[in-house]
Amino acid sequence: NINLQVYTKIGKVKTLSIAGDYSPTSHKIAFEINLNRLKLNILQPYLTGIVSDLKGEVNGNFSIAGTTEKPLIEGTLDILDTYFTLDFSKVRYNVKNSITITNNEFKFEDFNIFDPNWKMLVLNGNITHNNFENIKLDLTMKTTDDAFMFLNTEESDNESFYGTAYMTGVFKIAGKPENIVVDISARTEKDTYFYIPLTSTSDLQESDFITFVNKNIAQDTIKKVENTTISGVTLNFDLDITPDAEAQIIFDQKTGDLIKGRGTSNLKIEINTLGKFNMYGDFIIDRGDYLFTLQNIINKRFDVEKGGYISWNGDPLDATVDLKAVYRLKTALYDLVLDTSEQYKKRSSVECLLSMTNKLMEPVIAFDINLPTADEKSKSILTSLSADEKNKQFLSLLVLNRFMTPESMKGSMAGNEAKCSSVGGVTSSELLSNQLSHWLSQISNDFDIGVNYRPGDEISSDQVEVALSTQILNDRVSINGNVGIGQQKGTSSGIAGDFDISYKITKNGKLRVKAFAKANDNDVANSAPYTQGFGIFYRHDFNKWRDLFIRKRE
Repeated sequence: NINLQVYTKIGKVKTLSIAGDYSPTSHKIAFEINLNRLKLNILQPYLTGIVSDLKGEVNGNFSIAGTTEKPLIEGTLDILDTYFTLDFSKVRYNVKNSITITNNEFKFEDFNIFDPNWKMLVLNGNITHNNFENIKLDLTMKTTDDAFMFLNTEESDNESFYGTAYMTGVFKIAGKPENIVVDISARTEKDTYFYIPLTSTSDLQESDFITFVNKNIAQDTIKKVENTTISGVTLNFDLDITPDAEAQIIFDQKTGDLIKGRGTSNLKIEINTLGKFNMYGDFIIDRGDYLFTLQNIINKRFDVEKGGYISWNGDPLDATVDLKAVYRLKTALYDLVLDTSEQYKKRSSVECLLSMTNKLMEPVIAFDINLPTADEKSKSILTSLSADEKNKQFLSLLVLNRFMTPESMKGSMAGNEAKCSSVGGVTSSELLSNQLSHWLSQISNDFDIGVNYRPGDEISSDQVEVALSTQILNDRVSINGNVGIGQQKGTSSGIAGDFDISYKITKNGKLRVKAFAKANDNDVANSAPYTQGFGIFYRHDFNKWRDLFIRKRE
């Protein structure tokens, strides 16, 4: 027999101690092993592609008996302040707990994992093996009441899909190390942001300059590649998307041309490390906006109407979209109707409507204009315009914040000099307002701030307008409003503004109260200074009529 006394030492600390006997004839072993603050980074080379930046220490006491061919191991491992980054999600986790080792099994019982915000995930399950062969994982993780971070990637990590995800739910990991399957059934929580860019910097080209000198070697190489077992990690998401999560579809990363929205959905996503990425389900918009940009000079924020959707049935870039958005402004109708009456000199409400249908990558975009408070004469003139003429009016409203005189009416145009002299000032002020609003909104993700200044002319007033949109008190209160200061020719200055405040009585937002005030001083059809309102809002989703009246059990 051979008696062994082995240890490794760092300074005065014996990090690894092995003591016991070995019989060369029978191959029997009987060892006691002690680990004392052993550095875990020695495992890093074996975890490449799964875990990175592994740092921590481990204590442990266990015995190894049996034979060298079939060792029997029993004991415990205490993980001490260990950190690691999961390569797929780019989230750094902390663990501090014990692992029980029995014959052919590593057992996890209430094993706690902490995210960067020290929110906890509880792990239970085991890793089984047959003398360290045929390793299988069967692990289940559950979140506590707090939202846990599961994703923290940037565009450089995954061009197809990235963002920050906080979720609650159940997560299962099963299979062999070379083919791990992760099933995730979760609900999105606050501060979750998904980004889907529709442009990619990657380029696929065919290289036809390779010449095989030895064709036999080439054939052998091809056969080896065909017989290679491809392995990876597969993730199956069953996500309950709530309005707490924000999804953004990015058309142009440089200029900021994007649609962002919050809504409800049940999305199924399949992702693996070999490049497979499929999505299934409908994302129904509850609220959102579309930032329309023109070479980062014109920046107009459209409100996406509730009820629009994006539908996936496989390839995430082959999604179907049906969205409607509106950009609201106030401008004089004089340029459209060429009428010198006082009512057309005042600024009136105008809605620029944009619809996006068909495929997400090749959308069909249509424009329209609505005059919600104008008289029948103005509406009739707008309706009679051709599609091409209406598109020009749409662009003029976005760029200059005013109508342009239709071609058919230019012969009877009056006051052309006054109009032309003001266009330069309007254009400059609009460009300045666009840039200032864009910069202010980039200060914080919690606030959308807009500034609009328009100089006056012979038929309209000077106007400065400041708009603010935000959510406070854990997203229970939503505030949207703007304040404008204007001065009509020959009158004193006045302050006017619009606002609405919405409060979620219940956390899920099904029951809300809302109050609003809308200025009417610029509306043709209403002479009262303000319209105010207050109401209670209730929403309940159901698949069958009986679900509307019977509370559904969990």
